[in-house]
Parts: sequence; structure tokens; C-alpha cells
Amino acid sequence: MRERLIERTNKLMILGALTTGAFMLFGLLSQLKLSGLNPMLSIIPMIVLIICMVLAIVMYAKDRRSEKCYKFISQIVFLSYLVALLTTTSNTTYPYYIPFLIALVISLDRKFVKVMSLLFLAT
Repeated sequence: MRERLIERTNKLMILGALTTGAFMLFGLLSQLKLSGLNPMLSIIPMIVLIICMVLAIVMYAKDRRSEKCYKFISQIVFLSYLVALLTTTSNTTYPYYIPFLIALVISLDRKFVKVMSLLFLAT
């Protein structure tokens, strides 16, 4: 029973990551084509996003029955979203919490929860 739950969780994670990645890629391509921003602000996150999605697919194909898979995929989504945020022209701090919250809720790793709780309290 537990193995089926882990497998379904991994399937949901990879579908969510790929869907989110596709929308991010579409948004970055639109930003590259239609905005007057520096092209590197779109190209760097696109490259990181493509690499992250390939790594997520490889991890899912290799370890779809393991708990490591959904934790790895959540970290990949976190990394790609963080790179996209760091290359934007936003001057507010709120959006930078979103990838941490996503990874925190998905992984629920005890160490990660403790570290992020301390960081949230500090800020």
C-alpha cells in the first residue's frame, strides 16, 4: 500500500513539475521575444529549467518507487523557480519565499523545515 502511495506521489510530482516547467518555458520565451529586457535574463533561466526538467525525468525513470524521487523533484522545481526569480527585475522580497515554501510543503524534510523556520523567523 505504501509503495503505491509513493509511486502515485512521484507520478503527481513529475506531472506537476513538467506542467509548471512548460508554463515557465513559455513565459520565458515570451519574455525573450516581447520584452525589452536583457536577453540573458531569459536565456539563463531557460537553460537551467531545461536541465532541471531533464534531471527530473531521469530521476523519475530511475527511482519512481522511491521516496528520494519526489524529494529530488521538489528540489529541482525549487531550483528552477529560484533561478527564474533571481533573474527578474522585481525589487520585493515576497516572491523569493515562494520556492522555499513549495519545497518545504512538498518534501517535509525535518532538517529543511527547521532551517526554513529559522530563516522565516529571522526575516
